[in-house]
Amino acid sequence: MTIYVGNLSTSVTEKAIESLFRGYGVLEQLMLPREQETGRAHGYAFVNLNNGEDEEKAVRLLDATEWMGRCLYVVKATPRISIKLRQDNAS
Repeated sequence: MTIYVGNLSTSVTEKAIESLFRGYGVLEQLMLPREQETGRAHGYAFVNLNNGEDEEKAVRLLDATEWMGRCLYVVKATPRISIKLRQDNAS
C-alpha cells in the first residue's frame, strides 16, 4: 500500500519525513514532489513501508496529528486510474 501524506510544509525535507515514519517501520520508498523552479515541496508526499501492518498503523496514528505546525492528512493513496474511473462514472 502507498501512503499519501498531505498538508506538509513546503519547506519539508526527505530527512524530516523519514524521521516521522521511522517509528512505524522500515521506509522502502519516499516520493516528495518539488517545484522545478524553486525546489520547494508541493506539500504532499507518498510513502511505502516494508510491512502492510506497519503502514496501516502509521495511517491510523499519524492522520490528523500536528507536525511541523500543520495538521497532517495521512491516508491510503488512491491510484490515479481509480480516481478517473470514479469521475467518469459520476457523470
